[in-house]
Amino acid sequence: MAGQGSAIQTALSLKRVFGFNKDIVGGVQDLTDQNRKAIFYVSGHTGVIFDYESRSQRLLQGHGNAISCAAVSKDKQWIVTADAGEDSMCVVWNSYTGTPVKTIFSPHKGGVGAVDISSDALYVVTLSHNSSGTKTVGGDDGESYQEPIDPQELSIWEWTVPGDSPLHSAVISSADEQDCVRFHTDDAKQLVTNGSSRVVFWSWDEGSLKFFAPPISSKDFQQPVGRFTQTVYLPDSSRAVTGTVDGDIVLWDQVYVADQSVRTTEKRAAKIIRLHNSAINYLIVYDKFVVSGGADGYVRFFDFKFRILAWYED
Repeated sequence: MAGQGSAIQTALSLKRVFGFNKDIVGGVQDLTDQNRKAIFYVSGHTGVIFDYESRSQRLLQGHGNAISCAAVSKDKQWIVTADAGEDSMCVVWNSYTGTPVKTIFSPHKGGVGAVDISSDALYVVTLSHNSSGTKTVGGDDGESYQEPIDPQELSIWEWTVPGDSPLHSAVISSADEQDCVRFHTDDAKQLVTNGSSRVVFWSWDEGSLKFFAPPISSKDFQQPVGRFTQTVYLPDSSRAVTGTVDGDIVLWDQVYVADQSVRTTEKRAAKIIRLHNSAINYLIVYDKFVVSGGADGYVRFFDFKFRILAWYED
């Protein structure tokens, strides 16, 4: 028992974190560069920068809800975390000091479901989290889909300038809830989102958000097309690829109109390529490789023509 006049410390101070959120796609990110060997991962309400040489942790605290998504800039200087729920936040952190440099309060009703940061690190894009549930609707192809009760929203933030309003924002009209968002690897004014059955290409190079959702059907390729998981752009090209639960990727290529002009958002499904014998749960471009992670635990490295170069199966 404390003596008279002594201070009683009631607050707890978090010193170390054990475990990570395995259900966050992309919840573990590489921070290794010439100055450090480190990774970033999410554990509950906390982001963790773990230096695996010194075995030390730097804890990023401040979220009132469990972190729902995260992204790291190409130069590995900036970490973006966001949460879903009441009083949600999106925070940009300096990965070297662990300090928050920008906080966006209540970016969407219900919080954020997916986030990315552009390759030049000037912009952050967020997808709203579906907190209101879904309803069943009929699609034009005769199939039924789950549609969010509240419209989903996509917002682009120029986080390096003062203010808490998005640079651009749009309501997503697709009945398919979008759960993945990625900037183009070379052009911050192009981005892509996808849900389980629809991919949407976005552009804001003319001052406003425009989008195109290319149709795709199993009849196009005379084989079933599995539910979509993640989409990434390929560097130095107009192409993008989407992973599926069947272990395939769908390759999207540019559409040229009659006068041979190019509309950056308009693409078509060009081919389907088998990469895994199980669902592709993770898909990224790393350096000169396309890296895929399968539900079978296999990690495979491909060149941009999808010739396999290396793989890890244990």
